[in-house]
Amino acid sequence: MKISKPLTMTRICSYLVVLVLGFAGVAGAHETGVKHEEPSVATPAVSNAKERIRAKYSTDLTAAREAKEAYRALKRTESAQKQLAAVKTYGRKMFEVRQKVLADYPNRQRGKQCADADNQTINTSVAASQTILRSALANLDAATEVAAAKLIVKSAIEQTRVFAVFAPAANGLCRSSRLTAQIDLRLTKAINVLKVAGEQVESLTGHLTQARTEAMAAHNIYQELVAAPNYPDTAPAKAKFAQAKSHLDRAKDQLTAFKNALSALKQTLDAKSKLPPRNEKTEVVP
Repeated sequence: MKISKPLTMTRICSYLVVLVLGFAGVAGAHETGVKHEEPSVATPAVSNAKERIRAKYSTDLTAAREAKEAYRALKRTESAQKQLAAVKTYGRKMFEVRQKVLADYPNRQRGKQCADADNQTINTSVAASQTILRSALANLDAATEVAAAKLIVKSAIEQTRVFAVFAPAANGLCRSSRLTAQIDLRLTKAINVLKVAGEQVESLTGHLTQARTEAMAAHNIYQELVAAPNYPDTAPAKAKFAQAKSHLDRAKDQLTAFKNALSALKQTLDAKSKLPPRNEKTEVVP
């Protein structure tokens, strides 16, 4: 007497299908850049991650917006001295909220499962932006003219682009890094098991290779944006975010095709093993 059991290969295929469903979600959760850096500007294309960041620092962003509105209210009627004080107040608050975001990033990334090299890229960018903002604050405090003070604030924001470029790019960098690592460490390993067992895996390997290529292309764009977030005009950065999104969309498409091919292979293996339906008792073979 012996009891027929599912083939190990079918269980591997089921496991892979579950994994791919999760990875497709990661590939689809891309980040997008926004054109405006000012916290007072509403942007419908803001990603969920960006919304969470802005929500976390909403009090500081509101204070910066109110300081700017206060300056605008008196710049035509009050003395240059009062205007200068208002610009400095606005600039300090703009710098302060960005320093808070940057100071939090090394801690936040620990839970993102970033590769060590990507964490280093993020930390290096954080340090550079912190230096720029500290220097700008010192220059702002020493400024004696309204025009000079406004230029200092504008320049520091453009050089760091914490909200418009750095933050969404850092999140995208970790997501694409994690996706690539999972493809390398889990999916590819399981495919090799199927290959050793004599299964035809050429189409599976092709989809997986293309998915990895697209994920790495997105990763490289995010890496570039994190390393150099200085954009006087954010339009080029926005275009790069769109390119990264396209790469992740194509990676998701390849993972979906990979999942469909796996499902087809599983059905073939099930048929070969003559498995009974799941809602029936296991057949006992004399």
